[in-house]
Parts: sequence; structure tokens; C-alpha cells
Amino acid sequence: MKPKSLLLLIFFVIITKVHAELIDCNFEVDDVQFYDGFEGEHKDVLSYGCKIQNIGVNDEGNDIKVNGDHMENQTDEDVTYFINEIEIVDYLASFTSDLCSKYPNLMMIHLRFFDIEKLEENSLENCQNLKILNFYGNNITEIPENVFFQNHELTEINIIHNELTTLPQNLFENQAELQWLNLRVNQINSLPSKIFKPLQKLHILNLGANKLQNINSAWFESLEDLKELFLDENQISQIHPDVFRPLQNLEGLDLSFNDFISQKYDQYKHVKSLKSLSLGANELRDLPKKIFLPLKNLEKLWLYGNQLSVVHSEWFGVHKNLVKLDLFYNKVTAVDERLIENSPIAEVDMEGNVCNNQTFEDRIEMRANLSLCFSNYKGQYPSSGTTRRPYQPVRTYATRGTTQRTISSIKTTRKLRITTATTQKSTTASSTLEEPIIINCGKTITGVQTVVGGTQTPRGAYPWNVALLHNKNTTQLKYKYFCGGTLISNKTVVTAAHCLKGKFGSHEFEASDIIVALGVHDLKKSFESGRTNIAVKYVYAHPDWNSNIASFEADIAVLELEHEIQFTNFIQPICLAHSGLNSVATGFVAGFGKSEAGHVENIARTVTVPIHDSKVCAESKDHESILGARSICGGSADGIGVCEGDSGSGLIIQKDGIHFIRGIVSASLYAPLYGCNVQAYSVFTDITKFRSWVMTQEDPHTQLLRIQAERDAYKNKLKELEEAKKIRARRSL
Repeated sequence: MKPKSLLLLIFFVIITKVHAELIDCNFEVDDVQFYDGFEGEHKDVLSYGCKIQNIGVNDEGNDIKVNGDHMENQTDEDVTYFINEIEIVDYLASFTSDLCSKYPNLMMIHLRFFDIEKLEENSLENCQNLKILNFYGNNITEIPENVFFQNHELTEINIIHNELTTLPQNLFENQAELQWLNLRVNQINSLPSKIFKPLQKLHILNLGANKLQNINSAWFESLEDLKELFLDENQISQIHPDVFRPLQNLEGLDLSFNDFISQKYDQYKHVKSLKSLSLGANELRDLPKKIFLPLKNLEKLWLYGNQLSVVHSEWFGVHKNLVKLDLFYNKVTAVDERLIENSPIAEVDMEGNVCNNQTFEDRIEMRANLSLCFSNYKGQYPSSGTTRRPYQPVRTYATRGTTQRTISSIKTTRKLRITTATTQKSTTASSTLEEPIIINCGKTITGVQTVVGGTQTPRGAYPWNVALLHNKNTTQLKYKYFCGGTLISNKTVVTAAHCLKGKFGSHEFEASDIIVALGVHDLKKSFESGRTNIAVKYVYAHPDWNSNIASFEADIAVLELEHEIQFTNFIQPICLAHSGLNSVATGFVAGFGKSEAGHVENIARTVTVPIHDSKVCAESKDHESILGARSICGGSADGIGVCEGDSGSGLIIQKDGIHFIRGIVSASLYAPLYGCNVQAYSVFTDITKFRSWVMTQEDPHTQLLRIQAERDAYKNKLKELEEAKKIRARRSL
């Protein structure tokens, strides 16, 4: 059956099913999901009679959410007329204009986590009423110039997490109503100079997490109403002050995680309305005096993760609105105390700086002065009782059923939220204020080469491998291996959610039940040299993980360790993979899973895992029920693969000598003898689809160190390549 006709058949089946339930007004509560306007946030369903706002229907693997109106006693034709929103989370071979032909009042389309690589010119030609378009998490590499030509009513476009490198000049020619444009997490390295000229009503522009090095002043010429601009996580080293000249109403600017080493004294003279500015995680060593003087409305300033050594009051002058100053993890040795005289600053974070080198107990005893970098400071030092904030999903729109947007209600998921360090004092790890011992992520320092093919793993080959042990239903001192995991920072481990909360109530582990064995080579040797056992402080399973269904969608969890660990030859973190590494076709897994003899291995075995498109598993009827929308497929039919006990272990790839965790062992087909069928494909959680979520769960201090380690790994590799070129050049002479 052709993809086009298959798509229409799916819609026909589901709409018919919805209509039947509405006529009878007799549906089960479990069949209905209400959404409050943000992705993933559910409300309890009460008795609303027949006036239904949102109906979630699951049919044949497609999750289609239909937003309607009062549809009591309507005909089939009436039902299709009232439908104004469709959301599909599955696999779609093509996206055609027939969708809008069938539903003329369609206002919102969400096609997330498909394998769409290219939109056709006529894809949206019948969608004249479309207001919100969401292509989150696809593989779109290019967009036709005329694809939005008929969509005059569009107010929001979300093309986050795709593979775009640029956009056509006239793409937004007819989008005069557009208020929100999100192009985050692509591969964009350049844009046409007049690309945003028609978007005079644009309020939010997100170009974060791309590959931009230069910012064209012509991009912003018509964006006088722009309120928030995100340029974080690019490769920008300088921006001319006049680039911001048109943005006189800008209130939020994010330039964090770039390559700035300096700023001009008049850098922000044209953006006097700024209330929030982030320059975190750059390479700033000093800032010009009076740099922030024009920003009289500035309320929050983030300078974390730079190389600043002195904080000058001349940066600000007399500031009446600044309430938060974040200098977390710089190299500050002195602060001009005039900064806080007659100032409304209510929160200053100086954690991790040289001037704040006393122990936590010392700081507690000095509550009267609170921040030791300011001897007279009377404001609020970040609370020592910090608790992890709950998971907040990416919010793709503020309200349903309206085109109005309140800027203050839109909060994009930020990757770093700086607070004080943990209050747990470690007796075995170095102080959080000391410079960490780290060799960059994803590197081994034992000289052991990668070994694959179902063989035992030499000690130190993969220093990020950890073993998860539990003492539930055992004697208090006896711990039993149950899953693998991967160290990604000095305080964070990722594993599979089903390891902690098994399918259909088979088991459930709390943080207090678990210890993590790091530097482990032989599971039997509890006291082997180089091994460290550490308790778990918090457990965070992804909120989309559902242990009561067959699918292994969102099978990922984060463990926060009780305290920071000391890196050694046998304990090192790995780098998190990103979408730019999706072309790497082969990985490997080192795990303690069952061998051909049917028992758990005491020494981890390493197997090569060919990585396939998830469609390969999707085509197999056997995998249909377990495959998630954000999974990848791996393995081969040669009898070597992952098995029971490997769950939670990392699928590791290598690029330019750096190791990355690409996936997490999630599920495989059952076989009676060993518990797994190694001649069938296995399912892995795709870490690139959860990278942002993982980072929001990390302790802020360790998160920043890990991000810096990833950056350093790339920089050091570039240096190695340059040195190699020089050596080859000398040899050729």
C-alpha cells in the first residue's frame, strides 16, 4: 500500500472511532487525555459530558490527538469539519497536502519524531487556516522556498531538532503574522541576509544550538518588536554592536555557550530594554568598564563558567533594577564591594570561585555576611537546601484555541540553572571548589585499545562503564547486580528507566536501594583496586516512561550520585552524542549481560553493534510493540549481541578518537534458552533525542564541568590534528 493512501486510511479509522464515542457519550476515562496547552502536561479527566476539548486516541501504533469542539450528535462530515488540531508521533513516509484537504479548518499540525527529510512544495497548499506548525525531531535537511506561500495565518513555526544547514531567501515572504520561530538544534551555519525581513510581528526568535559563527546585521533590520533572541550554543566569537541596532524592544538575549573571549565597551548600547542577558560558558577573561551601563532595565545577568578574575562596579554604574548576578564557577579573586552598595541585588552566586574557598560549614557559620566574596553583602545567598526542580517539558505554545501569546508565559528549556553546590560534604571526593581532575570526556588514559566482538573487556578500556547493584529483598550488606549504566559527569549516571521501574510492576527500585560501582572490572571482586562504590541521592526516570504498556518509549533515567567522585585511570566520564553524529554506523556495548552459557558475566564483554535506522526494526512485526518513537535499532543476525543483564549499558560510538554514548540498551526479543534472541535486532534509547532532558536533570555544577569537558575534548582533538599536519609537512620537506 502506498504511504499516501495508508496515511488517509489511518485518519479515517481514527476519526470514525472518535465520532462513535462522541455520539454515545459513553467512553472510558482511560481512553481520554486532556492537555492543558503544554506538551506532556496532563490534567485529570473529569466528567465533561459530551463537550470534549481534546481526545487522545491510540490506534495501530499511531498516537493521534484530535482537538475539537462541542460535537454531540454530529455527522461524520461535521466531525471532520470541527477538527482543528492533529498530532502524530510515529513514522510517516511522506507529508502531502491531502491532510488539509480533508480537514479544512485545521489550525495546528504536530508531526514529531518522524523521518521526514524534505517537505514538498505543495505539502501545505490547502492549509489556509493553519496557525501552528510543529516539525520537532525530524531529519529535514531542506525546505522549499514556496512551502509556506499559502499559509498567511501562521503565528508559530517550530522546526527544532532537524538537519537544516540554511534556509531559502523568500521562505517567510507571506508570514506577516508570525510571532514565534524556533530553529533550535539544527546545523545552520549561514542564512540569507533578508531572511527575516517580512516578520515584523516576530516576538521570539530561537537560533540556538546551531553552527553560526557570524551574525549578519541585516537579519534583524525589520524585527523591531522582537522580545527574545536566542543565539546560545553556536560558535560565535564576536558580534558588532550595530547588529543589535534594530532590536530596541529586546528584553531577553542569550549568548551563552559560544566562543567569546572579549566584549566591546559599547556592545549593548542599542538594546537598552534588556531585562535578561546571559553570557555564561564562554571564555571571557575581563569585561570593559561601563559595558552594562546602558542597560538600566537589566534584572538578571548570567556570567557563569567564564574566566573572570575581578568584578568591577564600573560595569554597571548605579543600577536600580539588577536583582540577580550569577558568577558561578569563574576565577574571581576580588569583588568591588561598591557593586552592592545601594543596590537592589538580591541574589549573587559566587560558588566555585577562588575568593569563596572556605568550607561549607564555614559559610553556614557566617550567615550574617552570607557571601564570602562580599564582606558587607546582606542579600540572599543561594539556599543550601536546594532541591531538584521537577522536569519541565519543552513548551511549544502558550495556549490552545487562541493566537494570542504572552511573552512572559513562554519558557524555553534552559540547559543550565545555577544554584549553590550540594550540601553533602564528601570524605572521599575532592571539594566541589577545587579544580577537577578531568582529562576531557570520552577518552581513556590507560593505553588500552577498543576491543570488540563478544570478548572480555580489558581493565580500563571503558572507564565510564558502571554497574548498578541493589540490596532490595536481600540482606542489608549483600548487593546484587541488576543493570549497567554510563558515567557522564563527576556526579551523574545515565541508565534505562526499566531498570528502575520494570514493566507491569515486575520490580521498582528507589535511590536508597541502589549503589553504583565505578571502576569495576570483576563483579566478584568487591574490593578490587581502583573500584569505588557510591550511593545514589536521586533517581529521575523520564516522565514519558510508562511501565504499564509494551512500548519502551523514553526508556531513560538519570541517577544523581551522593557526592562528586574523583576521576582516576579507571573512572572517567563519556561525552553525550548529538545529532551531528547520527551518521556513525557502528557502535559497541560493554556489559555484564548473559553469555552463551546463560549466566551473567563477572567481567564485561564487548560486542560490536551495527546501528540501523529505526525503520529497520519498525518493519519487523516482532519489534512493533516494543519500539518507541525515540529509539534506534541495532545488532545483526550473527549470534553476537546484547542480552539480559546488558540493560542500561551504553551504546558507544567513536569519532576522531573521542567516545560518545549514542544509545542505552533498552529491549530485545525473548528467547527461551538465554532470555534474549541475539540473532534479532535490539532496541536502544536514542540519547540524542534526550540530550536536553538529561542536562536539565544534572546537578548544575557537574553539568557545567561536563559541558566544558566536551568542548575541551573537541579543542584538544583539533590541536592534535594540527600537530599531525605539521609533522607530515616537515617529513615531506
